[in-house]
Amino acid sequence: MTIALVTTVRNERASLRTNLLYHRRLGVTRAFVFDDGSTDGTAETLADLAFVEVLGPARGSEFGGRPGLAAAAERCAHDYASRQILNAQRALDLAREQGCDWLLHIDADELLVAEGSSGAAGSLEALLGDVKEAEAVAFRPLEVVQTHAEPRNAFGELTLFKRRSPRLRRRVPDPYSGALLPIADFFGHTAGKWAVRVPAAAYPASVHAFRGAGGRALAVARRGALLHYYSNGVSDFVRKHRALPSFDRYASGAPVEAHKIVWRRMAQDPAWTEARLRDYYERHIVYPPAEIRRLRATRRFGFWPVEPAIVEVTAVRDALREMGLLDTPGADGG
Repeated sequence: MTIALVTTVRNERASLRTNLLYHRRLGVTRAFVFDDGSTDGTAETLADLAFVEVLGPARGSEFGGRPGLAAAAERCAHDYASRQILNAQRALDLAREQGCDWLLHIDADELLVAEGSSGAAGSLEALLGDVKEAEAVAFRPLEVVQTHAEPRNAFGELTLFKRRSPRLRRRVPDPYSGALLPIADFFGHTAGKWAVRVPAAAYPASVHAFRGAGGRALAVARRGALLHYYSNGVSDFVRKHRALPSFDRYASGAPVEAHKIVWRRMAQDPAWTEARLRDYYERHIVYPPAEIRRLRATRRFGFWPVEPAIVEVTAVRDALREMGLLDTPGADGG
């Protein structure tokens, strides 16, 4: 079985190499990396990885006539997510030319774990090999718990993750209006990511999912998990929100969440110094130990059983230790 991976990156020098090597261990044999204007030498860190092909971003003119891609082709000049969609289609074309069986579409701050939260060698290959009828596999998202201001190696250091739960509801302040902004559970996306069978007549309908010819729904199996290291430290928080485009709707038409709009404004506001941003992050984004204990609890008031909202996943840390990469800055600022 041949598994390909596609990702679109900009200034991911700190995390991308570790990401790709980790997924190589799981069973990825080909990686298509689309560099969207990095200025930090991201591509140079991958030069010795023979399984990685670094490419420039796709152009809208290549895909304007392709079914399902017209909107992304029209928006791609000013919309990063649309470029991600077109890059995924270009990678799907390349994967078909090269005879790959599966294509996985993820970001540089996302790592897969297989069934049973496994990061064992070959575990992704085994998982996909066990999927018989489905045309795609959806990996449910787990979002990293922000435990302190600046982890040195987020991939190797952070092992607590949020699972979708109403227990995670919280409010964060909007320093401009004084309002409190509600957050349902995750700070980032809740859609997860997919792997699709390359021979299937499919196209990327979004950065999260694929559709079949004519827009039909694919047969999807749900397996494993996607660990999303979203805003894992102050540097990552600032970098992500500083890079967010100015529009207030995603390519899908869905509105950008209010907290992301405010955080984007803060990150791009010269009045918000590094010290001020760090103070906000530590006060309102980091989960205090007492809150973590409450969210990890499996009984309410010590009696009624409840599903924990925070779970521990050590698969990545253990895999990086075995690979000799535990001391490599994994997602520090990336």
